[in-house]
Amino acid sequence: MTAHAPAFINPLLGPDGAWSGYFVEFAPDKLDHETLRQLFNSPLIDAFDHRSLWLTPASSLESNASRFGERAIAVFPANPAVTDFEPLKTLEGTLRQAARKVALLASPERKLPGTGCWDYILLASSHARSLPRFALTGLSSRTTLISIDVHTHNDREWALENASSFSTSEYLRTRSSTNTTADITRIKLLKLLALIVEDAETDALGAIFREEQKLSYSLLRLVNSAAISPRSPITSFSQAINLLGRRQLQRWLQLLVYSDPNNGQSPNPLLHADACWNYWRRIFKALRQKNMAAILPL
Repeated sequence: MTAHAPAFINPLLGPDGAWSGYFVEFAPDKLDHETLRQLFNSPLIDAFDHRSLWLTPASSLESNASRFGERAIAVFPANPAVTDFEPLKTLEGTLRQAARKVALLASPERKLPGTGCWDYILLASSHARSLPRFALTGLSSRTTLISIDVHTHNDREWALENASSFSTSEYLRTRSSTNTTADITRIKLLKLLALIVEDAETDALGAIFREEQKLSYSLLRLVNSAAISPRSPITSFSQAINLLGRRQLQRWLQLLVYSDPNNGQSPNPLLHADACWNYWRRIFKALRQKNMAAILPL
């Protein structure tokens, strides 16, 4: 049985971040006509937004894309193989004669065409950055520019600021952060978790808290909160650790590690959910004990 090359469907994002189309590509020199035919004929295609564009590699099977109507855009390579040159040239002429929109996958090895020669031009982010800004602005006056291989949030912002109407979404797999320094608090959190696993002495845990002001403040604030309601204010780390218990302390530290990837620059939904759970747990406990006075301070 012959193995077919996989097709990769990349969502295209508009300026507002909404899915606005799909770019189908294969590995270099791995265009598989049978895979493309199966994609065109798959009933799953109907589950996609019928308003979205579909940019697919130009091939002799272009007639199979008729189900997409005007949303089907054939993407022609800037450097086709010698054996594909004539068939692709013929297909391009046929599509243009039928007033169908066509796209070019630009290459750094070839000069960019004039504006209006193609309806869409796909530019790799690195290629676009090597071009003068006025060239992109001029090209976009009559051609829709699409940035591909957009691997960072910075690439995405640059593309939108430089005449690109759409971009691929590889950058979503990376974290957007302007802070390139080491996160000291996170390092301390990991040290504390390691000590708890090793069943270290309370003094050893307290020593780590003393080294990190932000962390020590968070611990004392937690144990003195209404959710725990100690009989008297907790002022020492040993008291705080003993009151929480090793298991709850470990759970709290794990929440801090996983809920704050941006080092305090964004809200912590996991911590918020944990606080809500503690709040309702206290209410249920008070109701069971018929102690309504315990609820009122909240």
